[in-house]
Amino acid sequence: VLNPPPLQQGLERSNAGYGHSSGQVRSVVFYKP
Repeated sequence: VLNPPPLQQGLERSNAGYGHSSGQVRSVVFYKP
């Protein structure tokens, strides 16, 4: 599982309302290489 950069982590927390706590889901939804 790829970890998003610090700036992306901020977006991840802002979009936590999606209820997706899985790292795999976050990497697909929030982290786009």
